[in-house]
Amino acid sequence: MTLSDRERAIVYKTCIDCLLQFDKGTNKEKAELILSQVIQERCRHLSLEGLKELLADISEEYLAGETAIQYLIGELDKIE
Repeated sequence: MTLSDRERAIVYKTCIDCLLQFDKGTNKEKAELILSQVIQERCRHLSLEGLKELLADISEEYLAGETAIQYLIGELDKIE
């Protein structure tokens, strides 16, 4: 089974965001350029509108997920 273009875009967006977070040589402009080129090559069937919607959904999930992760970390800290 292979990934859909939407699933591939999610993988690449996540990888680029990790790169941006942990690689001091990568800035936001460079990350956006890398992401756009990778998506253009690997996610050809994903429309521009679909991509915009996906990126907005990912950003929203990052915010919601951050809250959930912070809560879980706090709960785990209580155990130790």
